[in-house]
Amino acid sequence: MRPTLRALARQLWPALFLLGSLVFIYRHFAAQVGQVTLPAHIRWPVLAGALGLQLLYWLLNSWCWQSTVAWCTGVRLNLLQGFSQLAMSTLGKYFPGKIWGMVARASLLVQLGAGKPQSVYATLNEQFLILHSACLTSAVLWYLVDHSWWSLALAIAAVASVPALPPLQSLAFRLGARLLPALVPKQEKLLLGAGKMTLLLAAYCIIWLSIGAVFCCVYWLLFPAEPAPAIAARLIVANTIGIGIGFFAIFSPGGLGVREAITSSLLASQLGLEQALLLCLMFRLWIVISELLSGLSLLLPQATRSLSEKAKP
Repeated sequence: MRPTLRALARQLWPALFLLGSLVFIYRHFAAQVGQVTLPAHIRWPVLAGALGLQLLYWLLNSWCWQSTVAWCTGVRLNLLQGFSQLAMSTLGKYFPGKIWGMVARASLLVQLGAGKPQSVYATLNEQFLILHSACLTSAVLWYLVDHSWWSLALAIAAVASVPALPPLQSLAFRLGARLLPALVPKQEKLLLGAGKMTLLLAAYCIIWLSIGAVFCCVYWLLFPAEPAPAIAARLIVANTIGIGIGFFAIFSPGGLGVREAITSSLLASQLGLEQALLLCLMFRLWIVISELLSGLSLLLPQATRSLSEKAKP
């Protein structure tokens, strides 16, 4: 009876995970649906561009996770597994505590043959590079739209941090091991080499630019403005900073409210507060729909099947 119940639980938990995230998303988003204003006329080329950029975002993000897992744990994920695990981590942010998607993903990696410390390290390495690339992208773009001496100094410091990736990560992990000894592994030999880290950092910078470009497309879908590089740069910077700060808002599932407040405040002087809030709300709606659709991959049995199960006749 026990093996049967265990097999049933393995089949049902992805669907329950998706359902639970949907409940929390609805709970936090339903109150704002009345403020949604759809555009009177749809710019089909802009919409097609947004969809293409969103696809690029998911594919490149999946590749980064596949590569991180392969280099940190030795486990090679196929595209479906990498994509579904990314969706799992994303949807888990909407649960209170924000880390449950990462916990479920690490547990799944253990089932796929990875060691527990290596699985935790892969996630920590991913988060470190995501935040580092957000700082790098924001600093460089901020200088392009601001041209002040302090923005130049910030951009130079951000670029200079790239060659120092290994020692910076080592420092971050040592601090993490002291603050959270139960979560952060102490094996510094697991640190990736400078070449692999730089490659992943560059990929994550492209990911930030792609999701920022989606944000721009939502703006051009909502408002009758012509695409302009200066406006696009400001939108991408504000979106990147908003998402990055929202990452640290542990009290807010998915950064709901925090991300929108930061991004709209950065854009209020250019767009006006009302338009900036509407833009952030519509972009959140876009992201929620994208994340829920990606979560459907969890319902495919091949996405969560372990190596041992594949070996069975």
